[in-house]
Amino acid sequence: MIVNRNRDRVRVRLPEDAHDRAAYLQRIQALLPANFAAHTRPMESDAPNRAQLWAVITGEDFAGWTLEGYVLPRLASALIFPELLPTCPSWTDAFK
Repeated sequence: MIVNRNRDRVRVRLPEDAHDRAAYLQRIQALLPANFAAHTRPMESDAPNRAQLWAVITGEDFAGWTLEGYVLPRLASALIFPELLPTCPSWTDAFK
């Protein structure tokens, strides 16, 4: 059963420094199974007139490799804690 095909669901704030940002994104990507990917995207930030760069995690739940059951706990084990994208009204919707 495949659900959530190519749907952006969670994001991780990336560091300001470009070198640190690239290394952090590689670290996130190394923790993801093949059916998920992380890519950068500028999004709104707390500072006015300034976009913040985020790593957005996109993918599909497949054969036990799920966002809730595998990806989030795996990222948490590396002390990376994604937050819900503003487009998802609740954590429950992120897993539909």
